[in-house]
Amino acid sequence: HMNHHSPMIGALFLCPLAAIYFSASMSVQRDHQANHDELTGLLNRKLLAKRSSEALGRAAIAGTKAGFLLIDLDRSTGLKQVNDTLGHAVGDRLLKTVAHRLTQSVRPGDVVARLGGAEFAVMLPSVKEAAAAREVASRLRVALAEPVRLEAMTFQVEASVGIAIYPDDADTFD
Repeated sequence: HMNHHSPMIGALFLCPLAAIYFSASMSVQRDHQANHDELTGLLNRKLLAKRSSEALGRAAIAGTKAGFLLIDLDRSTGLKQVNDTLGHAVGDRLLKTVAHRLTQSVRPGDVVARLGGAEFAVMLPSVKEAAAAREVASRLRVALAEPVRLEAMTFQVEASVGIAIYPDDADTFD
């Protein structure tokens, strides 16, 4: 007689598993939201700080250098004007394009982050010398200089890139 109950018993076993799975995927999602920029999916400042500190620790042990690039879209890019005249949706697409180009232009293992507004950063966990960081920086500038077409308009993105090298210029993320 017992086997007409078995589907119920199966369901009782599955429900807790589904609940555990669901709450686990929720916390993974929350974790991702806490550590990533919502718009671009890039790392945010919090996770970048953590990753950078870890990279500096490894560089210290290995006696190697690490690099840090701070990328600021210049006022002339007019992100504010884009947002004011064409709306935030277009401004957001401009930022997503920038994020995509940065990610495509770095070396494997380099970490791209959005610090907020029109400010981005790239952490280079290992560079042989400052020249390597300058090379990545100029590659990023070339990638960003490619005009962006949105809403039948073309935008010219101008970016300033600052470079810091560990341990030459600084010995902490801050």
